Amino acid sequence: MPSHDDDILTTGLDLEILARDIQAINSADAVAAFFARLGYNTNARLKTSPATLGITAEGTTRPIRNVELLADHEGLLQIYLFELTSVTVTHTRHLARAFRNRVGEQLIVLTSDYETLDFVLLERYLPTDEASATPMTQKQVSRRPRVLPVNRR
Repeated sequence: MPSHDDDILTTGLDLEILARDIQAINSADAVAAFFARLGYNTNARLKTSPATLGITAEGTTRPIRNVELLADHEGLLQIYLFELTSVTVTHTRHLARAFRNRVGEQLIVLTSDYETLDFVLLERYLPTDEASATPMTQKQVSRRPRVLPVNRR
């Protein structure tokens, strides 16, 4: 039974995430350790750059201080950490758009100071806007950011 200090935030299928687990996330290494504890393979951690990920638009790259691939599950799911100058809805949307054509699924973690972490699942969807579809064009798959902000205090 957890103590009061270890109030359960979320219960997964096999693992309980405790408040102290979230409070311990204060660096890139701590984020990687958190995902390793959840069962993700973080052995292939890799510092990368926006350009390597195909992110070239200045408005998207300007706030990025650091990017790291934390986990890659056989190319089907990648987890990235983005340290930004500030985390805004606009930055989140720009990053979601930048990942639009990437293979597999992505979960990105956004932070500016490790006080707040935004866990962002980039959900694929097919726009239903009939005005954008004509017999000569196909609908393009887009990415919708599903954001879970977590204040680690």
